[in-house]
Amino acid sequence: MQQLGSLTQPGQFQRALREGRRSSLPGVVAYVSPSSAGLRLGLSVRASGAVQRNRVKRRLREAFRIAAPLAPAGADIVVRADERASVTPFQELEELARRAVGGEAS
Repeated sequence: MQQLGSLTQPGQFQRALREGRRSSLPGVVAYVSPSSAGLRLGLSVRASGAVQRNRVKRRLREAFRIAAPLAPAGADIVVRADERASVTPFQELEELARRAVGGEAS
């Protein structure tokens, strides 16, 4: 099973946003671009408070961890979300993650 690493540099985020394939839900957009550095996830969450922001991050990390076996060997994934993601059913977040890493854009 692939481990999910982290995107840490602004340039990594920018490249994924510029070159990535896009999948979306209301309040959540995932960009996936090929990478030679393994499977890495970067999150950008805008929410009104730290508790809500961290809840959204935990839910997104888990959804993409579950979908990681479907991902190609190397991919950078950037997920941009707002506070609407905190009330999105988890099954929808999982489906977004599966679509994003599986190659289906919407």
